Parts: sequence; C-alpha cells; structure tokens
Amino acid sequence: MLGDRLALLKRDKILNLCILGVCTIACLFVSFAFVSYFGTSGYDLPECNLPVVDVDSVSYEEFKLFNTDAEGDRLKPLLPNIEKNLIYLAFNSRPDYTDNEREIFFGLKGVGNMIGVKSFEKMYFHCSDVDEIAFANEPTPYWIEPRLLTNGSLVVLFRVQYKDCDDSVIYELTEERKIEKPVGVGNLCDDFSTLHSELSKSKIFGKDKVIELYGGDSFSNIKNCYRFEKCQNGSVIYINDGDILYLSEDGWVKESVDARNKPLLLIKKFNNDKCEYTIWGKSGIYSESKTLPIEKSTPLTVKQSELFSKLHFRSDKSVTCHINNCSIILREGDWLLSSKNKWKTMCSLNELNNYLTYKLDGKLFIFDGIERRADKDYFIGHLFDEQRTCIQKIELPLREKKIQKIKKK
Repeated sequence: MLGDRLALLKRDKILNLCILGVCTIACLFVSFAFVSYFGTSGYDLPECNLPVVDVDSVSYEEFKLFNTDAEGDRLKPLLPNIEKNLIYLAFNSRPDYTDNEREIFFGLKGVGNMIGVKSFEKMYFHCSDVDEIAFANEPTPYWIEPRLLTNGSLVVLFRVQYKDCDDSVIYELTEERKIEKPVGVGNLCDDFSTLHSELSKSKIFGKDKVIELYGGDSFSNIKNCYRFEKCQNGSVIYINDGDILYLSEDGWVKESVDARNKPLLLIKKFNNDKCEYTIWGKSGIYSESKTLPIEKSTPLTVKQSELFSKLHFRSDKSVTCHINNCSIILREGDWLLSSKNKWKTMCSLNELNNYLTYKLDGKLFIFDGIERRADKDYFIGHLFDEQRTCIQKIELPLREKKIQKIKKK
C-alpha cells in the first residue's frame, strides 16, 4: 500500500513539474510579446501600418525613423531631412499653364527616376527601418504637399501620420520647408536644335506701315504688330510682345488643337533690330532663349518729280500724270501697285484683300487727294516699299487751273 502511495505521489510531482514548465514558458512568451509591442520604456507605435521596402542602392545618413525624446520614455518618428533627401528638380514653366496646373518634379538622392505632382497634391514615400526611403505609388504614413509660388520657389509641407490597426490616428506631425529654386534637369527629350533651325528659316518684318496708317477699326488688333512669315508656306502671322505660338503640322500658329502637347514659342520682346524669344518642349521643364533678326528694309529715297511727272489738275478729286512714262488718271483714294516695273490701279475688293494678305506684293502708292495751301494746290500721297515697313510722303505742286474763256458770237 505504501509503495502504491509513493508511486502516486511521484506521478503527481512529475505532473506538477510539467504544468509549472508549461506555465513558465507561457509567461516568458507573453512577456516577450509585451516588451516587443510596448517597448522597454513606455508606449510605442504599432508596426502594423509601417511600410517597409528594400532599396539596395540607396543610403541616407541623415534620415532616421525614430528618435528618443528628452525624457527617454518612448520613441517618436522623426521627419526626414527634406533638404538632404528630397530634390526639387524642375517644374512645368510653360506660359500656357496656370500655377495650380503646373507639374512639380522631385527626385531622391541616389535614385534615378523623378516623380511629378501638382500644387497641393500628395506625394507619398516608403520608409524602412534601415534608413532607406523611396517613392510610393499608394498612401503611406509619409507624404509631402508642395505649393508652387509665382517665382518658381516652393513651399513644402512634409507630413507624418501614424494610425493603429483600427485606423485611429495615434501620431502626426507637420513641418514646412521652403525651397528657393529647382536644381534643373536639362533637356531630356525635345529636339531644340530642330526647333531653332525651323525658326531661323522664318522671317520677321517690322510694323506694317500701310495698316498702321490706313487700317480702320477692323485692323485695330494688328496695328503696331510685327509680321512673322512662316518658312513652311510663306503665310504671315501678326505678333507682338507676349504672344504665344505653337508648332503644328502647318508650322507655327497662334491657336492649335491639343496645343499643350506641342512645342511652344513665347515672343518675349522686340528690341531694336531683333526679336527675343523663349521656346519650350512638350514637358515644359526645359526652355531655351534666343533671338531672331528683324529683316532690314532700305529707306525709300525716290525722286518725287521723276516718279510723277506732268501732273495736271483734272478736278477737285482727280489728276492726270505720267508715271514711268505712262499716262494715268488718279482719283482720290486710289491704290497703285507696282509689279514688274509696271503700275496698276487696284480696282476690285479682291485685289485689295490679296494685297493686304500678302498674296500680292510690290511697291504701293496711295493717292490721298488734293490739298489747298496758300492759294496753291498740292498732290498728296504716300509711297510704301515692298515689305511695307518703309514709307515716303509724296507732295508735289499742281499746275494752275486753266480757265477757258467762251467767245461770244
């Protein structure tokens, strides 16, 4: 009986030891889990939403995910150093975009690609616990919100927001940085040499003196404008400071379908004998500025009495004269065009339109009329060169009127 009792006690002792071992192991496991979750000195952030990426080729000395506070009672996230990790590369500076429409392009140190966002849009990052950072295609606790200023500088909000597994915000921090200017990326894809070459084949002429002097209200929008003659087909566009042209299949035009996907030319200003311009490619992140010469015209120095001879008063609004040894009757308001050294009065509206749209060219004389001064009549008009950029006033005295006496029978 005693042996049976001892055997029973021995079995109970072994059973108790087993239970004690299991409990000890369980306690150790719970303690380890508790320390892992809450940390050794206070409440720490759960890692359930902390994104981790492997970026083998990137290293950042200044970037630290966690930093011990002054009391040392817990760990907190620290914002990355934006000046040393995030690079403001460029922005779309084309003048046909508003500030809120422009894309702003960023890069990261040690990373070859660049990412673009617009003002007030979020750009997310992946951050790992081995001091690595990379662009993210989905929302993460780390992001920036840039705002582009008119002068090209940036105000950047750099934000951190941690949430627990229940999607409750447990930590957030915002810092503001200002970046004065982009570092620049150069020309990545646009063939600027071809664009400049095409422009160099075009011509720019001075202000159209015919339209400037005789154009009515219907020409008010092109008065005092310069003329851009396209090399593709010789057609003319009127341009002035601040005008924008787009390169289409028909050459440079002022308006175009899908214009933002075409190279852009900004006429900056006309300065004496040249035109200053800036050209952008499709992306708008790179531009080049150059100048085009304004075509020179030889001033008119025609001897008036040789061009118009044998001037005779015909009526209050008409004269007879010889021009290039050809007799002609001129009436007030007549337009005479010289073509192949022959002068011809333009009589039809079609001829006038063809001349004004540069389908006809040549020297032009406009007879303004007869002007009476100090009991003397003068033949008044204006002569223009072929390019209509030079003008010469014609003013010649008319012979006295002959009064015929009627003999009485």
